[in-house]
Amino acid sequence: MNYGGGGHYEESGELAVLQRLARLWPRAEPLQLIDAGANLGDYTVSLAAVFKDHPHARIWALEPARGTFAQLEKKIAACPEKNRITTLHVGLGQREETIPLYASTDAGQSGISSVYPRRLEHFGKQLHPSESIQLLPLDALCEQKAIQKIHFLKLDLEGHELAALEGASRLLREKRIDVIQFEFGGCNIDSRTYFQDFYYRLAPDFALYRILQHALDPVTAYKEEQEIFITTNYLAVRKDLVLPSA
Repeated sequence: MNYGGGGHYEESGELAVLQRLARLWPRAEPLQLIDAGANLGDYTVSLAAVFKDHPHARIWALEPARGTFAQLEKKIAACPEKNRITTLHVGLGQREETIPLYASTDAGQSGISSVYPRRLEHFGKQLHPSESIQLLPLDALCEQKAIQKIHFLKLDLEGHELAALEGASRLLREKRIDVIQFEFGGCNIDSRTYFQDFYYRLAPDFALYRILQHALDPVTAYKEEQEIFITTNYLAVRKDLVLPSA
């Protein structure tokens, strides 16, 4: 069922999901696509490429870590779709605040940085306070940037995804987010959040799916056995939308 299939987006089924979503909205629609937790920008570049036939699509790439953001900017500067991508040196959370970021001292490990002091000794890794980062609630960010509607929101926040959803309460209440992709896994042990939290937060308005390598598996009811803390990607599609077939 692709539990543990949260690896590279080209192999996890995430890229196939983007290709389906590109057929969900009319090409003339001014899309707003947000990659929160953009890290080094590989996913952002692919997101822009998949939506290249949507001339009015705008991509926002959010990354709060200083060094990682610098690398993200370089990646986007070399991207053919760079004029449609805006990079923001900020993360998402429940409230506006400046908090510590915990990171590994090992090179190439920026993808596991978290606002939680994760216990990773069982993987032979340790996270240490590395810098202070700025977080904003999505409601406030959209108000600042005059974003009226989000068509696609990707959350890869190393355990802080639920807090980001709480920071988007007004957008969710007003049905101004069409599709959300979020990651769930080992980071949620450290943030003490559960799949149950996501299910009951989103299920009233969204159809939920587990992203498989070659399909989507509907999550029609909550079950305790879904609490599997191995990286898995989920998709939430507003119920009044019809997801294109694979």
